[in-house]
Amino acid sequence: MKTNLVCSFPKCGRTWVRFILANYINQYVKVHKSIDFFSVFTLCPNYNLDPERGLPAYALSQQDPFVTFSHAVSHSKEADKLLIIKRCPLDTLVSYYFQSSSRHGRDLPPLSEFTVNQSIFTLIEFYNELAAALSNNDPKQLKTISYEGLHRNTMEVMISVIEFFELSLEVDKLTQAIAHSAFDSLRRLEIEKGFPNRQIVIDPTNPNSLRAREGKVNGHTQHFSKQQIDKIKNILESRLTLPAKILLSEYF
Repeated sequence: MKTNLVCSFPKCGRTWVRFILANYINQYVKVHKSIDFFSVFTLCPNYNLDPERGLPAYALSQQDPFVTFSHAVSHSKEADKLLIIKRCPLDTLVSYYFQSSSRHGRDLPPLSEFTVNQSIFTLIEFYNELAAALSNNDPKQLKTISYEGLHRNTMEVMISVIEFFELSLEVDKLTQAIAHSAFDSLRRLEIEKGFPNRQIVIDPTNPNSLRAREGKVNGHTQHFSKQQIDKIKNILESRLTLPAKILLSEYF
């Protein structure tokens, strides 16, 4: 069974892609009546041994499509086909902050302080490591998509993903999968049915605590001042390696 791996830094659209693929695959295998934050991992698990969200939860056979997900760059070496999802670093850092604070309940300093002193270096380390790892990948087994591209034309991007993973393509089924994976639907599912991680905080009155938080492009402009944006960009420019800058070139 081929390992089709989706890899990204947190908060780059991985959940969205996972739900679209799970809703799509489920129309063929008909394992679940519907896909929620529990059943999604039985069709598109994380590439780890978590009993509820990882490989032990996988419910299909070796003959069925196998798409797994990871935030760990080291797992890219084990993939037969590797899909990278990237997103504007500033938007990513905003979402990462709210996931850490509102969702995981951590007592953090203000957003801008946390970003320039902590999270930006986690992001830089990820992309530097990823860019170095990708230099050893067969280009035919590698594909990169962006969160922004998914927003512009979800259907076009997901058709390219399905073809890359060599899954059967039926546009009608994909249209339904995309509709069932809309951000409003994901928010409603999490509020009504929950999420398989007791360490997180789901507050229906606080959208920042939800997995599908805002789903915006360039939303960072509402959270950072121009001066703060310039400072973040300067750190990125000075700390990212050249291959990482090339990988993220559309954002600079």
